[in-house]
Amino acid sequence: MAKFSELAYLGDLSIYSLDDLKKKLSRWEFKKTAITSEFIDVKFSEKVVVIDIRYTIEGQFVQILREEWKGIAVFDFNDN
Repeated sequence: MAKFSELAYLGDLSIYSLDDLKKKLSRWEFKKTAITSEFIDVKFSEKVVVIDIRYTIEGQFVQILREEWKGIAVFDFNDN
């Protein structure tokens, strides 16, 4: 039986602040990839999935930038 990513069980990621998602995905690798005066871009990764998410500097969800299912598919949502 195939195992779904923990992301699938969380549903709509926009309801989670950065701190909330860090707690929910505590077993995932976490890295801040960019910080500006307005935004924090972060990367959560585990053995199958990598997801890049933008948050406000206060930690509120803005958008998913990119989601990769290793060896399967890449979805790029970045508006830039």
